[in-house]
Amino acid sequence: MTLALTGSAQMKASGETAVRLARRYGLPIHEEADAHEGPRQDIPLEDALWIVDHADPQSIRVEAEPELIATVITEPAPRQI
Repeated sequence: MTLALTGSAQMKASGETAVRLARRYGLPIHEEADAHEGPRQDIPLEDALWIVDHADPQSIRVEAEPELIATVITEPAPRQI
């Protein structure tokens, strides 16, 4: 997980944290540019999940209020069954 401040009192979260934020709060998910294509905005949750599980988790990001990020990162991660 990576956290970074943006100019509008929001932070960027990446990887699994980004997916959890998007799921919980309906935030748009973005993918950073990679070797094959440029950055993608507002990608589907299913695409983000695949990228986090099978490719480059740090390339997935969302922007959110610091309080929302704090709520998600202090919760236990969901169990995989």
